[in-house]
Amino acid sequence: MARSRLGDKLNILCVKWGDRYTIEHVERLHRMCREHIKHDFEFYCYTDQIVDSPINQIQMPDDGLEMWWPKLRLFENNLGLEGRCLYFDLDVTIKSDVTLSLLETIEFHVILSLWFEHQQDVWINSSCMIWEQDENKHIWDWFWKDPEYYMLKYRGIDGFLQHEGFVHKYFRDNIFYSKRFGINKWDQPKTEPPWYECDRPIEMGNGFHGRNIHNLL
Repeated sequence: MARSRLGDKLNILCVKWGDRYTIEHVERLHRMCREHIKHDFEFYCYTDQIVDSPINQIQMPDDGLEMWWPKLRLFENNLGLEGRCLYFDLDVTIKSDVTLSLLETIEFHVILSLWFEHQQDVWINSSCMIWEQDENKHIWDWFWKDPEYYMLKYRGIDGFLQHEGFVHKYFRDNIFYSKRFGINKWDQPKTEPPWYECDRPIEMGNGFHGRNIHNLL
C-alpha cells in the first residue's frame, strides 16, 4: 500500500460546463463527499456559469474549451489552490466511505476501467482523479501547445491522457464499477435496466444517464 497522505490539505473538485448538469448535481456530489469522505476538505465547482449557491464556484475562462476538455485546465495551476486535489465527475455516485481507498495514494492516479478493455483502445477513466499540488502542470502545458489538434485526435481527455503517456498509476480495482458497462472485461454493455450493481463504493454513470439526467437527483 502507498504511504498515507491523510494529513494533507484536500480540495475536492468538479467541473460543470454547459447545461447538461445543474447546480443541484453539484450539490448532490458535495453531499455525498461530506457523508463518505472522513477528512477535512474544501469543495469547489469549476464552471462556465456562476449561479446562486453556497457551493464554492470558480469561473472558467472563455477559451474555446467545451464539454469535458475544461477538466484539463484543473492541471494548469490547481486553480490557485494549495494541497492535494481530488476530482469527481458529476455522474458518479459515492455509496460508502472511500477515505482510505482514495487518499492512501501518492502522485497522480486515475481509474483503470477493466470493463472497457475489450471494446476500445482506451482503458483509463478520468471520472475520479487525484494529484499533488502542481504535479500535472506539464500535462496542461503539453495540451495547450496545440489544443485543436488534440481535441480532433481524441474523443475525450481519457484518450489524451493515456496515449500521450501521462498515466502510470491507478486506484485499486475494487473501488469503482460502471452502471452501464459492469465490473469486468467480459461484462456486456447495457442499454436499459436492470443496470449493473455491486458492493463497490463508487458507481460511475459513464455519461449514459444523460438521456434521463434527473434520475441522479
